[in-house]
Amino acid sequence: MHPLMTVIALAVTAASVATIGVITGVIPERDAPDVASTGAAAAAFASSLPAMPLSANETTTHDRCEDCATVISIQPPPTSEDPGRAGRELWQIAVRLDDGSLRMLAAESQPSWHAGARVRVVDDSIFSM
Repeated sequence: MHPLMTVIALAVTAASVATIGVITGVIPERDAPDVASTGAAAAAFASSLPAMPLSANETTTHDRCEDCATVISIQPPPTSEDPGRAGRELWQIAVRLDDGSLRMLAAESQPSWHAGARVRVVDDSIFSM
C-alpha cells in the first residue's frame, strides 16, 4: 500500500472517532456548557424545541378533519358475460371516515388508492391527501 493512502486512512479514522465522540458527549464541544450524560448533541437539540403540550380542549388536525377517511377495501367490478353491460360496472370503494362511519363509494375506473390510504371524501368523490 502506498504510504500516502495509509496517512489518509488514519486521518479519516481519527476524524470519524472525534466526530462520534462529540456526538455522544464523550468529547465536550468547544464553548459549550457542561452537559449531563445525555450528550451535547441531544442537549442542543432538546433546548431548541420548546415544549407545547395540548390543553384538554385542543385537538390535533387529524381529529378535526370532518371529511378525512381511510380506504378499507377496493372491490373490482364483477365480471359479466353480457357484452352489453361491459363498461358500465363500477369499482366499489369502502372508506371509514374519521368519525367512525363507513361509506361505500363507486368509481368508473380503477382507483389509484390502496387499502390503508388516507383520503378526503367530498360529497361522493374521493381525493388524495
